Amino acid sequence: MNILFVCTGNTCRSPMAEAIAANMVEGRITVSSAGLFAWEGAPASQHSIECMRKIGLSLENHRARSITQDIFDRADLVLTMTQAHKDHILKVFSKTNDKTYTIYEYAGEGNEISDPYSLDFEAYENCAMELSHLLKAAIKKWC
Repeated sequence: MNILFVCTGNTCRSPMAEAIAANMVEGRITVSSAGLFAWEGAPASQHSIECMRKIGLSLENHRARSITQDIFDRADLVLTMTQAHKDHILKVFSKTNDKTYTIYEYAGEGNEISDPYSLDFEAYENCAMELSHLLKAAIKKWC
């Protein structure tokens, strides 16, 4: 199974979701991330790197990439951070909603992952805790 996490720039939320999920599934499935409007090759934000380091994970080698049709097609499941991300993907890459969900929707809860970009470190920590909570619920469906 190949899970793709999508956010706007692929420097904060989706890389953190990828790192957290990869740690949780321990190689049992493939996880990756992309952004709708990523600056190709940009590193993860400094707060994202530090936030993941604090919980024993690394984003040091992460490089942002934009979602393409090929990346979308290779994914078995696409989890977005917001409804707007999902809507964009459905408009650009797929007319059907057979594999694209917001992460909250997939976990059976209702909300959106707030964007911590340009906010303080605490916002990144809150985002990471929120992602961890949702991924625990989601992983029960994958493994």
